[in-house]
Amino acid sequence: MRAVHLRFDYIEVKMSKIENIQEETRKEIDWLRVGKALLFPYRLVIFLMFNATIAGLIYIFVNHLEQSLLAILFYIFAFYTLVVVCVRIPGIVKKVKAGVYKNQYANAYLTDKDLRLRISMYRGLLINLVFATFKIILGFVYNSSWLFAMAGYNVILSIMRFIVIFRSQAKGLNEEEMHHRGLESYQVCGWLMMVLNIAVSVIMFMVIVQKQTIEYHMIVTIGLATFTFYCFTMAVINMVKYRERKNPVYAAVKRIDMVKAIVSIFTLQVAMLTSFTGQNATTTVGVQGDFDTGFMNTLTGIAVTIAINTIAAFMIHGAKKDFKELKANGE
Repeated sequence: MRAVHLRFDYIEVKMSKIENIQEETRKEIDWLRVGKALLFPYRLVIFLMFNATIAGLIYIFVNHLEQSLLAILFYIFAFYTLVVVCVRIPGIVKKVKAGVYKNQYANAYLTDKDLRLRISMYRGLLINLVFATFKIILGFVYNSSWLFAMAGYNVILSIMRFIVIFRSQAKGLNEEEMHHRGLESYQVCGWLMMVLNIAVSVIMFMVIVQKQTIEYHMIVTIGLATFTFYCFTMAVINMVKYRERKNPVYAAVKRIDMVKAIVSIFTLQVAMLTSFTGQNATTTVGVQGDFDTGFMNTLTGIAVTIAINTIAAFMIHGAKKDFKELKANGE
């Protein structure tokens, strides 16, 4: 009997431990539910939180309460709202992509690499033409040689893109003839890059010697820097992707994009050095302030011209090499 009694005590202890484990598990599940509710509230709640955050921050900044306890509480609430919104972003992106792929035109654009590249060719030509026209108009309005030089730079880019697009439209040619025609466009773009370098050198002369610059508002400059570095990164990726000249037309377009991104780095540096040296932000075209930026602009300018000449020489030499190979195979 004593053994049976001890056995029952042992079973009761085991059952008690099992109940404690189950209770702890229920608590963990409850905590998971609480965490999920905090990170994934209803859409209406997120909408109200977002608007309350904006209204609260506007009230704090308008009334100069940045150092108050209310401001600290609102900063915490704003951070929480930002986390909630960011957690929702992957799901939103997934739904948007699913909806986009259902559209036949969007699906064709996203899945057809040749179509994307061809559209990028026309888009680049349109952007360069718009910028060239805009700079010419501003050049007459402000009587600025700087703006006319920038317009000339964009005109040369437009000519290069037009040549590539025009010569890629030939019909009735076989694959070998199209490749030969593409190599001709590739080589011509290389020579035009040498001409483009002259226009870029004129712009650098105006910046370094004549001290002419374009000044933007600080916020505009930061936005311009973000966009420029994005374009530069994508240009490097695409140039590496199309480095073998299997399709010389697309390779030429990506090298044009690379040169444009390199020149944008120089103009961005000029804008940043001008905007962050205390010059009057309302001046559109002016003379640099007391901060000496000539040395930095000179170094960057030399690097840019060397890079453009290197890309141009690479294109000319590469086209000549491929022509020789085609001739040798033809014989």
